[in-house]
Order: sequence, then C-alpha cells, then structure tokens
Amino acid sequence: MRVLLSKEFAFAFLLLSGTLKAILPLISLSGLPDLTLVSALLVTIIMIDHLKTTLYSISAKRVELILLLTLFYLFMIFSLGYTSSSSASLTKTINFGTMALAFYFPLLVKEFDIEKFVISVTTLILISSVVFLNFYTSYLARDEAMILSM
Repeated sequence: MRVLLSKEFAFAFLLLSGTLKAILPLISLSGLPDLTLVSALLVTIIMIDHLKTTLYSISAKRVELILLLTLFYLFMIFSLGYTSSSSASLTKTINFGTMALAFYFPLLVKEFDIEKFVISVTTLILISSVVFLNFYTSYLARDEAMILSM
C-alpha cells in the first residue's frame, strides 16, 4: 500500500498513462478526466514540494542537465509556433510539456527509490495486461474474430 502512495508510483502512472487510457474503454469507464494531465499535475505538485526543500542542494552536474533540457524544450516549443494551426500548436506544446516532466522529475526529485518505481511499473503493466487479455480472449471467442482472421 505504501508503494501506491509514493512519488515513484505517480511517476510510473505518468509514464504509463497512455497505456492505461487505452484500457479504460475496454472496462467501460468513460467520463474520467484525462489520465495524462491528472498524473502530470500530481507529478508537478510532488516536484514543486521537493524543490522547496532541495533547491539549494542540487549538484552542479544536475543543474547543467536541467539547463540543457530547458534549452532543448524552449527550442522545441519555439519551433512548434511555426505550425499553420494555432490550436494544433497549443495541443502539441501541452503534450510536449507533459513529456518534459518525464525527464525533469528524476533530475529534480531526490531520494527516488528505484525499487518502488519498478514495483509500480510492474503492477500497472500486470493490471493492464490482465484487462487487455480478458478483453482479447472474449473478442476472439466471437464470430467476428473468425471472419477477420480469414
């Protein structure tokens, strides 16, 4: 239970949110908020909370990596501004921002327990695999699957 309430679980949930979103329709869940944005918000809150206490103790090497990542992301966001559609540019920028969290989080959060992270990823993958296999086997049992396989 302690793993489910950890920063490592929140990070694993962010990384696997796309997979988990694909499974929601299979178990007839709809009307939920976007899992990627919810998990990104949670990871951001955790990161800000950790930065309050560890901001001045970040090593010089991590600061260099953070600056390089920031320059890269600023360049990418600037290049997204050249798309012909402003709504597509905004959507791509938001999607790119959530992906940036995947790189910033391990750099900025100290005491990241890799064992809890691996347990979290394994648990989420196991749950999604069981749900998918349950759906897939029931799909294969129907006549439609036989027609499609011919």
